[in-house]
Amino acid sequence: WSFVIQTRFPSVLEEYDRYIKRAHDRGIITIMPVISPGLERDWSLFERERTDPPELRLRLIEKWSRSGIPVGVNGEPFIPGFHTDDDFENTLKLLKKYGVTRYNTYNFHFNAFVARRLNDIGVDIEKIWFHNRDKQWKRILSRLLDLAKKYDIILGCPDFVNSGLSWVEKANTCCGVDVPNPCTFNTHHFKKCLQQGKSSSEIFDLTYDGTGDIEMGKAIIEGSTTEFYTLKDLK
Repeated sequence: WSFVIQTRFPSVLEEYDRYIKRAHDRGIITIMPVISPGLERDWSLFERERTDPPELRLRLIEKWSRSGIPVGVNGEPFIPGFHTDDDFENTLKLLKKYGVTRYNTYNFHFNAFVARRLNDIGVDIEKIWFHNRDKQWKRILSRLLDLAKKYDIILGCPDFVNSGLSWVEKANTCCGVDVPNPCTFNTHHFKKCLQQGKSSSEIFDLTYDGTGDIEMGKAIIEGSTTEFYTLKDLK
């Protein structure tokens, strides 16, 4: 089995050098430190400076990258209304400095527990709630995707279709693993329609907006391909 090590303590990996090299010889390891877009500010506020500092995490994985081990960085989450475009761009610049070309982001899971914790540490949760809604997040995500493209960094896990952009990454780097993006359809809508018992043609009538390859979309619904997972693989 291949696996990914995601950690805020890459310094601990120094103790396991020989095991990491052995896994790399078998082609089954990726190393992925977690660095959110606020860098030192996030480190101080959210991690209470109890973990490896953000830039140290990059310095520590640089040697793994130079030895050929696949590396990426998990940047989840980008917090709308807290993190800014400048935060994100500064993080991308730092990644490029250390040769990292894969970064991960995602929409903010803003539930009651998270809101309470953020409020307790003095973060403006009303501002976050406003910018985390679909209409505002769509515009923010579009800018983040454009910034990643500007710095030639593959951005993992974005909702490409809802971002409103006309391009899509060739690969998604969710969890540090490059996975080809088969199309630009929003398969979440496909799944809901399928669960409601609708046919392939009905699903297309309800969801297709002219983006993406039609045959690929049909293959995702009908399970007529083995090149990637389809809705027929859902149990």
